[in-house]
Amino acid sequence: TVPAASAPLPGGKPWLGFAVKKGQKGKRSIYVQDVAERSPAEAAGLMDEDELISFGGTPTPNMAAFRNAFSQHAIVGRTVDVEFARDHAGKDNAIRKTVPLLVSSKVKPIITDVPPMNTHSDLRAILTNPRKLEKCSEAAFVSADDDMSGLITRKEFSEAMRDWLPPSIAHNVSEHELQGLFDRVDDDRSGFLNRS
Repeated sequence: TVPAASAPLPGGKPWLGFAVKKGQKGKRSIYVQDVAERSPAEAAGLMDEDELISFGGTPTPNMAAFRNAFSQHAIVGRTVDVEFARDHAGKDNAIRKTVPLLVSSKVKPIITDVPPMNTHSDLRAILTNPRKLEKCSEAAFVSADDDMSGLITRKEFSEAMRDWLPPSIAHNVSEHELQGLFDRVDDDRSGFLNRS
């Protein structure tokens, strides 16, 4: 039994509970990935690796088409038809299906007690203190996770940190240092950060 999706939160952003990824080279398709627990996607029966065919009746052959369909149809509280193909055993066995998905919402959490990062000595203190580093990583994660998918890539982390750090520090932090910070908090070495 799939648990019911979370109720929409007032003032939140539209949330489907899944991310999308491009198909392999040469395929003009996008696929569902990272279906969140207790999400609208899970309640609708979507699974990782489902090929996304249309969203709200709009064909989604690529990322740009999905973004357009999302901005057009993903309205909190609205039910949107999601057409997909499930192909775990080869194209001859693909199942094509359309399911209703109730667009929910999420509000970004507010992280408190974040150590100050106004000077180079503040940054050094954070990098040498695991507790401070963890708190800053949590705040950076929330900042970087715009779609609230629960996963942050190296690039998202780096961009968010550059936006989040004061300019006097951001100018003096190398990409190598940011990637080192990412590596320190990427415990499972997956290349993604998650909230677990």
